[in-house]
Amino acid sequence: MTLMHFKQVILFFFLVGHIGIAQQGNYKYNNFGNRTILLAGNVTGSVEDFGLAYYNPARLTEIKNDGFAFNAKAYEYSTYKLDDAIDGNATLRDSKFNTLPSMAAGTFSLFGTRFAYSVFTKYATNTNLNFRSDLLEKDIIETLPGTEKYNIDFRINYLLREQLLGLTWAQAVTDKFSLGISLFGSIYRYGGGSNLEYTIQAQDNGVAYYQNRPSFRQDSYGVFVKIGGSYHFPAFDFGVNVNLPYMEVFKKGRFDYQSVISGIGQDSDQLFSYKLNDLESKRKEPLGISIGAGVPIARNKLHINLDYMKDLASYQRIEVPEIDTGQTEPTAVAFEERRKAVLNFGVGAEIYVNEMVNLYAGFSTDFNSIVSSSNIMAIAGNSSGYTDLDNDYFHTGFGAVLKFSWASLIVGATHTKNTTDFNSPYKFQSDDIDLGESSLSVLSFTRWQFIAGLDIPFLNRKLIDVQKGKTED
Repeated sequence: MTLMHFKQVILFFFLVGHIGIAQQGNYKYNNFGNRTILLAGNVTGSVEDFGLAYYNPARLTEIKNDGFAFNAKAYEYSTYKLDDAIDGNATLRDSKFNTLPSMAAGTFSLFGTRFAYSVFTKYATNTNLNFRSDLLEKDIIETLPGTEKYNIDFRINYLLREQLLGLTWAQAVTDKFSLGISLFGSIYRYGGGSNLEYTIQAQDNGVAYYQNRPSFRQDSYGVFVKIGGSYHFPAFDFGVNVNLPYMEVFKKGRFDYQSVISGIGQDSDQLFSYKLNDLESKRKEPLGISIGAGVPIARNKLHINLDYMKDLASYQRIEVPEIDTGQTEPTAVAFEERRKAVLNFGVGAEIYVNEMVNLYAGFSTDFNSIVSSSNIMAIAGNSSGYTDLDNDYFHTGFGAVLKFSWASLIVGATHTKNTTDFNSPYKFQSDDIDLGESSLSVLSFTRWQFIAGLDIPFLNRKLIDVQKGKTED
């Protein structure tokens, strides 16, 4: 493999990891609730499944029977493709097939009041990529004469996981107006690391070694609160959902860094190693407001949605002290994040076929809110900073609900696509090793989700009657 192709691989790893982070700034990247998924999340005014806990808790008053449901089981096939202008004939592609976050939820009555509970995974990303080159040859060490033979070992990993446990309550204020609230406990972990190693052999057979290995982890436990309202107009249903900012209860950060250069010379060899635990950290999620309507058209229904998320001023996710990396001054480790306000819109359709079959379709925008965000490359000093990838996604969904006496079967698929042009400043560089060069690249991302789920009203009156009939027999 040529050096040029290797640099494309490194750039590709960087982009894949960065897209994993960007999911936190794309607020509609994952949806929850069986019908909600097929409608692309456009259900603030019309949600009719247990996704109501997340999208509009006031709609709990619309569910007539206690019951239980699993979020549709979703399998994802995603493809990243990178076309790099350094070599017009070179294209990198990576495809994956895996399962997606799921939800379990149900309702119950206590002291004459109805509640809903929900347990679901909001994020579940765990990316591990690695690359080891063949033996390459280039003059990469200025202090050694001639060309050097070397190979490269590069690994990168990202972890993003959040589990939500929720309790929802709603009350009908009048026969047309309802209010509801959802309280979610959040268990959040975000981390990543990379390890770059060069093993270099000079013409005199001397061996040099270079390593750069940063990593970080952020843990946060806190509370999300959602307040919803629902109103029945004569011609349509209207809903509003207010997402209050995240309230952090417990937080902890960690940062590790190791840099090694050996075998080049006494003046150039170095070792720096840091393990910084119990660092001050912050996690912020902004205020958001969603409004939506469900408009009946004969036996069909049109779903319309607008979602606004406020901006976030720049803040440090992890407070890392300055460290010594061999420079004349201590090196500052910036771990900042800043988000802009975004407004997303979407539309969905529910089409009645017969008493047993309803068809669903949906479309929504998902604009990226991240303005600046540190990544594992920038933290290590290997990148000139944040690269704006313009991760604006467009989501579509379609499927069907098949109704049986004992349950409803939901089947369907969703599609997500993004194409981005950008200039990459990515480079590896030290005083003695320089592989820096910029490139113009095109990154394409495509995701398919294939969905199958059940709504099982296990406390439905019909099932109780069936069970009583069996008992009498």
